[in-house]
Amino acid sequence: MNTTLSVEKIVETRDLEYQFTDLELQEMGKDLSERVIDHVKTELEKKEITKTYSDSLKAKMKVIKQLSYKIDNGAEIRDVSCEVRPNDPVYGKKTIVRQDTLESWVEDMSTEEFNLFNQELPVGDSESYLPWDEEE
Repeated sequence: MNTTLSVEKIVETRDLEYQFTDLELQEMGKDLSERVIDHVKTELEKKEITKTYSDSLKAKMKVIKQLSYKIDNGAEIRDVSCEVRPNDPVYGKKTIVRQDTLESWVEDMSTEEFNLFNQELPVGDSESYLPWDEEE
């Protein structure tokens, strides 16, 4: 009796090391290069978008802080038209009158104002006459 064992072939898949061909390495290198360039472009876009949002948030926070400051103080500094009366109520002083509220106060005249408003008036020059220049 001849007994031979019949061997059945089994095919299976295994994870084994594979050496890439030069062509495969070249194609992967090109793909890698394109992906690096795409990544860099995306990073730049992200920075631009982040900066845009950051600038927008800073601008909004500036307005928020300004409004908070105004509310906290109940007032703000503004340009207000004022009438200035040199040498009123006395020589060397000036009266300031707000044109919006008509509130008034007295301040010392600066050296420049003092020199400007205390020059000798030409005789007969009625246009230069200011009624508050007279001493009472």
